[in-house]
Amino acid sequence: LRDRYYPLAHLPLMTDDAHFVVNGIRRVVVNQMIRCPSIYYKVKLLKKNRRSYLVSFLSDRGVWIRIERDNDDKLWFRINNFPMIPLFVMLRALGITDTILAQTLTSTTSLQDSKYPKKGQNDENRNPQTRDEALLLLGNILALSRPRLEKMSSTVGPGQGAPRGRHFLSSKVFHTNNYSLSEGGRMRINRRFNLCSGVATLQPEDVLVGLQGLLDIEANPLLADDIDHLENRRVRTISDLLRN
Repeated sequence: LRDRYYPLAHLPLMTDDAHFVVNGIRRVVVNQMIRCPSIYYKVKLLKKNRRSYLVSFLSDRGVWIRIERDNDDKLWFRINNFPMIPLFVMLRALGITDTILAQTLTSTTSLQDSKYPKKGQNDENRNPQTRDEALLLLGNILALSRPRLEKMSSTVGPGQGAPRGRHFLSSKVFHTNNYSLSEGGRMRINRRFNLCSGVATLQPEDVLVGLQGLLDIEANPLLADDIDHLENRRVRTISDLLRN
C-alpha cells in the first residue's frame, strides 16, 4: 500500500487566541445578524409621498428579485440591474397560463395593463399568449440594455440555440449554482404560504403566492412585514463566513 494525499479544502490556521491566519494576517471572525431568505412585503414611497408596496424575494445566494408598481399602477418584475420586465410577460415566460392566474389570484386587472416598455411594437406583441412568445419578448427586452446577453446564451451547452429569455431564466433563477433560497428560506416560504416544495430555487408557484400576497397587502397595509424584526433575521455563523 502507498499513502497518497488529496487536497479537500483550504482551512485557515487558528491560533490559541481564536484568530484565523488568512494570507499571513491574523483576523477575527465576528458573527453577524442578517435577514433570513424568504418573501417580504415592504413599503415604497413614490412621487409626491405616495405610498406603494412591493414584494421582495430575498435569497441566500443569487440575484435579488422584486415585484413592484410604478407611478402608473403597472406591475413590474425586477431582477438586479436588468431592465424592468412587465409582470404579465414574466408570468407567461414562467409557463403560467390565464387559467392558473384565474384560479390563484383574486384579481387579474393589474396584469392586463402590463405592456412592453418601448414604443413602436405591435399591440399583439405586448401581451404574449404563449410561453414561447413571452420568452422571445423577454429576450428582446433584456437585449436592449445587455447586448452581450445574446452571445452569452450560446456558451452554455444545454442552452445552445435557445432564446435569450430561456437562457436568462435558467441561469439566473433556476440554476442551483447561481440561486438558492437555502433550506431555511424554503422552510419559511412553505410555512407562510402553505406550500410543500422542497426545491431551493425560486419556483413559479412562489411568484404566484408572492403576487397574491402583494394584492392582499395593498388591501390591508397592516399585513406588511417589518424586515428589521428579529424574527426575520438569523445569525451568520463562522462556518458561513469561512465558506464565503
